Amino acid sequence: STRFRGGWQLGAQLLLERFGYDPALYRDYALLRPDPAGARVDTLSYAGTAVLPNLDGVLSVTTPEFRRGSLTSVFIYGQDENFQEWSSARILNVQQTLNLRPTEQLRMNLTWVYEGFWRKTDGTRVLLRNTRRLRAEYQVTRQLFLRFIGEVADVAQDALRDDSRTELPVYLRGPGGALRRAEAFERTRARLDFLVSYLPSPGTVFYLGYGDLLRADRPGGAPSLRRSSDAFFLKLSYLFRVLPRGVGPARRGPRALARAHALPPALPRNRTVPR
Repeated sequence: STRFRGGWQLGAQLLLERFGYDPALYRDYALLRPDPAGARVDTLSYAGTAVLPNLDGVLSVTTPEFRRGSLTSVFIYGQDENFQEWSSARILNVQQTLNLRPTEQLRMNLTWVYEGFWRKTDGTRVLLRNTRRLRAEYQVTRQLFLRFIGEVADVAQDALRDDSRTELPVYLRGPGGALRRAEAFERTRARLDFLVSYLPSPGTVFYLGYGDLLRADRPGGAPSLRRSSDAFFLKLSYLFRVLPRGVGPARRGPRALARAHALPPALPRNRTVPR
């Protein structure tokens, strides 16, 4: 990583990795292979490639801290493991973080994370993850504060197969041992959070918030986002002050309280503190 004049930063890396196959991670995977005569179907355990070599390049760019914001970008491209099928894949990973300060009261943070995996054997896409997130904070007054968080995450996965080996379709074992096909699916999750905080006096804070979770599942569920759960919450935080021992409003009265918190008496002018 190199820092240039003006605050710009540029980084580059080359990653060489090797990962070994762990059968315990794929104990619920199975393959069904019919015999040549078609009289029966054999159930085979999943056996991935023993070792997968990876070669990835990483490029990162960070802007200076400008008056109104900054940006950080990270790009990863190369050959990495296709974890869903334990084979090699071409990957593209993009991470973007944008910090904005449009005014003295408003602050915004936007992030975008994109991950794509394409099979090395035929170039078909096996997995895609796409996440967008916004966090906004607004200081209305010294006492009143607002916050919003919104996030949408998409996941799309292809039907799994024994890629680069037998090419047979993958089946997953359920709790009872039944096998089901690892079909393609698309899934979307969204989250919305609102928060209001009010500070009427030091040590006393009121919080009022609302959270909403939405989801969409294709196939087998709602094709578009539908609310799955939501909730309101109210919280009061109060700081209790502990008085010195033997001093309290019920026992000594307000004058005793004033004396307990008063400053020590000043020294006479003709006296000094000994060193």
